[in-house]
Amino acid sequence: MFTMNQIGIGLVEGNENYWKKHNITVFDFVQDHPRNYDDILLDPPCDIRILSLDKNNMDFIHRFYPGIKDVFFMPNGGTEVCEFVPFKDRTIDVLYMGGCQQATDYFPPINGLPDEGNSFYSDVVSMMVEEPSLTT
Repeated sequence: MFTMNQIGIGLVEGNENYWKKHNITVFDFVQDHPRNYDDILLDPPCDIRILSLDKNNMDFIHRFYPGIKDVFFMPNGGTEVCEFVPFKDRTIDVLYMGGCQQATDYFPPINGLPDEGNSFYSDVVSMMVEEPSLTT
C-alpha cells in the first residue's frame, strides 16, 4: 500500500491493523518532519517502509525509529539524480508529481505573524526562485 504522511496506516479490521492482518507492506511517503508522526513511527502497527525527500529526515528516522525497517530517498520532482534522458528516449510520456490543489490568487493568512505572514510567504517564494535546488 502506498500512502502519504501516515494517511490510512491506522486502518483497523476487527481489532487488528488491516495491513498487518493481510500481510501488506505499507510504503509511506513522509513529506513533513518525521517527529510529527511519533505515534506511528515509534510503534509501527504494521510493516512500514518510508519514502523521504529529505536526507536529513532519513538520518533522523534511522536514529530515532528503530521499528522502521527501510527508509528510501526520493528526491523532489525536477531534481537531477541521473543523466538527462532525451524526450525521444523516454518510456513514460508524462510523469505526474504533485497534489491537486485549487488555484488561488492569495496565500492563506497565518494568524500570529506580522502582516498575516505575507512577508514570510514572499521570503520563501524568493528563496525558491533564487535557489531551486532547495528541498521542500
